[in-house]
Amino acid sequence: MPDQISKTLRPSSSSAPAPSSSLPPGSPDFAKGEKIQVWSESRQEWLLGVVQEVFSVDSKSEGFDVPAGSVKVLSETGVKWVLPKDRARMLQKVQVPSSLDLKAMLKAALSEPSTLHRHAESVDKFADRRLLSGPVRFYLVSRFYPPSTRPMRSRVWQTSLASALSSRATT
Repeated sequence: MPDQISKTLRPSSSSAPAPSSSLPPGSPDFAKGEKIQVWSESRQEWLLGVVQEVFSVDSKSEGFDVPAGSVKVLSETGVKWVLPKDRARMLQKVQVPSSLDLKAMLKAALSEPSTLHRHAESVDKFADRRLLSGPVRFYLVSRFYPPSTRPMRSRVWQTSLASALSSRATT
């Protein structure tokens, strides 16, 4: 990561601020803490990220001169410094649905049994990857499905729960 910083930013050579650079037209504004999408050149996909710092004036950070308009972002791949000329290409605002949209989606999901079964299959696949332990799997099934509609596998999950709890009690 430090080797990437030196490619993007230049070491500070004086204490005098550098002349300000302007943002290219159409560059979106960002705020510290804002959730955004960051383009990953290595993965060739958009990743979720958070704005760590927005530099509105020429500044110094971590020993480097940072031009005005630069944005420091954090994503699952680490910290990325985005220069003003790259903002429009590498950063996007995240489109978050309103709470009314979320309520409507939940209402539709609860009113349509086939939607619930698709959700059950998704949870089942997720659990099969062993990302969830037995007690958590059981909770998900028992929480989201009435007894008459639970997948057959829930009996196996109940057994997993019992064995997980008994093994914890003996250790």
